[in-house]
Amino acid sequence: MMDLGGGDRLLPRLPLHLGSLDHLGPVEAGPRPRASSVPLAPPTYSVGYVYDAAMMSHSPDEGDEHPEQPQRIVAVHNMLLKHGCLGAMKRLPFRRVQREAVLLVHTEQHWRMVLALKCKCRGQSSPILT
Repeated sequence: MMDLGGGDRLLPRLPLHLGSLDHLGPVEAGPRPRASSVPLAPPTYSVGYVYDAAMMSHSPDEGDEHPEQPQRIVAVHNMLLKHGCLGAMKRLPFRRVQREAVLLVHTEQHWRMVLALKCKCRGQSSPILT
């Protein structure tokens, strides 16, 4: 028995000799085995997309030729899905857009124009603008 400094708690001594492992053959250097559920490397994406049912709430006035219409959004998504493109793209969460993010790809003038449109539609709440 061996005292571990805990006073009256004694643990049995375990044998330290495990015998020879020569029967297992030589150990080869190389990568360690991994579970099949663990990816070789985390996926890397160069393209991202946002798609959400809330995008279907954008309903331009009749006769409006604005490119962002529910039918167009669905058609683009279905085309990307049909051709297997979505698997190579990172799906980004749908959230309220922030001014700083918009200004990464649009001008300040564009941001102000969208805000002016939001003010015209005060009776309707925008799910995406902050």
